[in-house]
Amino acid sequence: RVKNNLQVISSLLALQSEHVDDNIALSALREGQDRVQSMALIHQNLYQDHNLTGVSVRDYFIKLIRNLFDSYNIHKDQVKLELNIDPLNLDVDTVVPIGLIVNELVSNSLKYAFPDHRKGTIRVDLTEADNALLLIIKDDGVGMPAGSEENLGQSFGYRLVKIFTRQLKGKMSISGNQGTQVTIDIRKYSRPTV
Repeated sequence: RVKNNLQVISSLLALQSEHVDDNIALSALREGQDRVQSMALIHQNLYQDHNLTGVSVRDYFIKLIRNLFDSYNIHKDQVKLELNIDPLNLDVDTVVPIGLIVNELVSNSLKYAFPDHRKGTIRVDLTEADNALLLIIKDDGVGMPAGSEENLGQSFGYRLVKIFTRQLKGKMSISGNQGTQVTIDIRKYSRPTV
């Protein structure tokens, strides 16, 4: 039922975008649709695996990022994807904020890191060690202009990433040299209960 409701919301956003001429509004609707899709994918995985408590993070990330590449019309020859994901099953309350973080950061890389059809790579790592998860999203694109860190706080996507990082009791660091790398040390996460 949740998945169906999320699909309805996504369809409504898609339908609304057909009647919008303003590029900024159109972009905001598409980003909203991508966020809803990221949550719908979690529920799709739950029902497909007949496991209503846990999500295979690797499978979910592959589908999520593939959808983002499609949404931004990125060909796999232009931007390569590298994944280093520990074999983790996490509960829905953990996967939703992590998925939304990945959605925002990969979307940013696809939108800004590779202008003028520049080729490059996006790497997503999620590893577990010492009762923590380490999420790293990195691209080898153009990087962030000097001084742009102050402007980051103004963007809606960055604010979402900060909110979800706090929800996961995490700490975030950003580096903009030779591409962009965001590292999030997640302290609050849980595995599915049987």
